[in-house]
Amino acid sequence: MEPSSQTLTKPYLIVTGFGPFGPHEKNPSWDAVQALHGKWDNEQVDLLIQEIPVCYDFVLQKVPASLECVQGCHARTKSPLAIVHVGVGSSVKKITIETEAKNCGYNIPDVNQKCPPNEECCEKGSQTLKTTLNVEQIVAKINGSEAETGIEAELSTSAGGYLCEFIFYKSLAASNGTALFVHVPDYNKPYSVDQMGKALQIICETLIPTNTIRD
Repeated sequence: MEPSSQTLTKPYLIVTGFGPFGPHEKNPSWDAVQALHGKWDNEQVDLLIQEIPVCYDFVLQKVPASLECVQGCHARTKSPLAIVHVGVGSSVKKITIETEAKNCGYNIPDVNQKCPPNEECCEKGSQTLKTTLNVEQIVAKINGSEAETGIEAELSTSAGGYLCEFIFYKSLAASNGTALFVHVPDYNKPYSVDQMGKALQIICETLIPTNTIRD
């Protein structure tokens, strides 16, 4: 993607989903992120989205640097309010908010049949990093909307040991903890793409500080 000369002037959030891998010829995480983008109506906060290939080398070499310029906007002049990564969890039945990520043990090959060097994310990195974002508030907001949306959420301390956890660790390290990882179920197990997009909308709105004015 060739960047334009446009520079972001408003606060912004970055949200990513993953591309195809294994049995997932389409990835519900990326579809959910696109559904979120279609719902976004906050004129005071930009929402920037990006599809991430299921590839360790891409994450090692280009994340979070690649997130500094997405949707044709230069974002280098300020940091995002938060980075939200989204991935599919084959065993999850609710919107699952991950709270921490480990640095080592990445021995599951990616789409290129590769693992990261030494099966780790960051050389000499902390064994575990945790998000500093208010995950309890996020879960409460989603569960509080269940009567209207049919969506439930829960917290998790095990992000899966694959690209989901790998990118989460990388962004936690780069953002001093202001990153989040969200696992969504597979298509219609039990949520539609629209419902998953709605859950992501609630998450992103919750991450916006109350002093950020909205029209």
